[in-house]
Amino acid sequence: MSGYSVTADKGSDAGWKGGKQLGVDLSLTSLRKTWEDTPENRAQALELWTRSATVPPRKETPLDLKRWNTTQQHLAAQAIALGKVGPADGQWMSASREAAAVWAQLALQSEGPEAAAYSAAAREMARASQDRRYQARAATSGMRDAARHLSLLAMAGSPSSARGTLAVVEQMMRITEAVRAAQEARGERVRAQRVATVQSQRLAQVQAQLRGKAETLGVAGGAPMTTWAGRANGTGTWTIGDDDG
Repeated sequence: MSGYSVTADKGSDAGWKGGKQLGVDLSLTSLRKTWEDTPENRAQALELWTRSATVPPRKETPLDLKRWNTTQQHLAAQAIALGKVGPADGQWMSASREAAAVWAQLALQSEGPEAAAYSAAAREMARASQDRRYQARAATSGMRDAARHLSLLAMAGSPSSARGTLAVVEQMMRITEAVRAAQEARGERVRAQRVATVQSQRLAQVQAQLRGKAETLGVAGGAPMTTWAGRANGTGTWTIGDDDG
């Protein structure tokens, strides 16, 4: 890829524009700095570009459960890693950008108030990533892998999983709270308050609804969500069993 251009569907801004015309940080050169450039990633990108990549068939239910578990584990590791990052570190820019991508992917796989809540979180994380004081850097592999797993679940037509979504949302809320705390520590109180509002007025409600549905499925006879050490203090992950969505 040597360059790219975008256009609006309608309106006064219609017409093709190069990335650099939209913003210095959106030029291809700037974007390349944020990519994890490895032979494996190049091969995967080529498969997607040529549409030769294959998606596992929907009938492989165990794979779906494994993918939900893997997704939340990637996010849990990222949440722990962010706890060791200073508030002025440029890593927050990358973490916020990748968090926006994960929230956006969740929104694409949802509908109604749930999708609206995820979209609101994605917008705030995207805003948090637009800080020119910090140098853009490669995305963290954990969150990138999480977004990829969610995308594959959607492409495979995997039905909504209350337990899987709850586990992923809880880890994403930890990451979002870490971003908010870093903003607060840097004195960015307006930004931090916007994130806090989304957390308390949108995400907390969705989380409660998902937890209620997951618990109902467990009572109805489905395999319950179990936990491993660390869950009590907010550092563990769920182990997700079968449910009917």
